[in-house]
Amino acid sequence: MENPQNKIDLRQENKYLISLSKINIFEKKIINLGFKLNHLPNIINNIYFDTNLMKSALENIEGDEKRAKYRIRWYNNDDNFVLEKKIKLSSSGYKEKESLVSKDYRSAIFEVTELIKQNPVIKNSYFRKYYIKEDIRITIDTELKFYLPTSETFKSYFNSIVEIKYSTNEIHNLFDKLDIETQLTKFSKYITGLEAFGRI
Repeated sequence: MENPQNKIDLRQENKYLISLSKINIFEKKIINLGFKLNHLPNIINNIYFDTNLMKSALENIEGDEKRAKYRIRWYNNDDNFVLEKKIKLSSSGYKEKESLVSKDYRSAIFEVTELIKQNPVIKNSYFRKYYIKEDIRITIDTELKFYLPTSETFKSYFNSIVEIKYSTNEIHNLFDKLDIETQLTKFSKYITGLEAFGRI
């Protein structure tokens, strides 16, 4: 995937599960630490692709240090579809992006299937808030829903997922300053969606 917008920006990404009942407290505490909303919240939509042998899923489950997965991403009800290749290098990672020609998601699925020779497997959507302070970014995902790619029947997930993203040369101790129960996790929306529909 070649695109002039692509730029390797290696970042660490830590994920935490926080119960919905505590997420408002968490937001207040990070605001008190100086974090500010980076821009308006979005509804994020993804469709994940994989090979017939579920190569990406197996690499994730087995914890391969170098792995990649493909997804279509779009925001809210926009018709700007982007193919993302998310590349993981041990504990760091980066994305390659390519805009798609298609203007509806079924056409986008066909376009990507032809382009990368993989199949659509799981769709998800969630509500995301974006916070930033200096070079540390925090996203908060709620209202997570999983679908089969061309179905409107969904399964819900009832925790909040907090992701903290920072440069690989930084060491952050953010959660040392927060008196709130969190669980560091290797949570994968892709794998959780597969599990929800008994695909793995």
